[in-house]
Amino acid sequence: MGGFGARLRSFAAAVSSCLNAFRKKDYRAARDIVLKISMPSYFCTHAVTAAVYGQLGEREAAQRALREFLAQRPNFAAVAREDP
Repeated sequence: MGGFGARLRSFAAAVSSCLNAFRKKDYRAARDIVLKISMPSYFCTHAVTAAVYGQLGEREAAQRALREFLAQRPNFAAVAREDP
């Protein structure tokens, strides 16, 4: 059984854990968690990855993740504050 619902719950738990580690400034733990999230088509994965790498001072990795993010959301800077 499980299927999509189970994967979605697993994804939500991983994102929650990642953001909690980031909030606590445990950027290595946040990186380890976000790298296990296998959802390359989900733009937020790349945004969080870029932020984590940036906090760790890993500039090239952060730039790669940011490029992936902007490839999926090229107009993000213009619409980020708009209501969904």
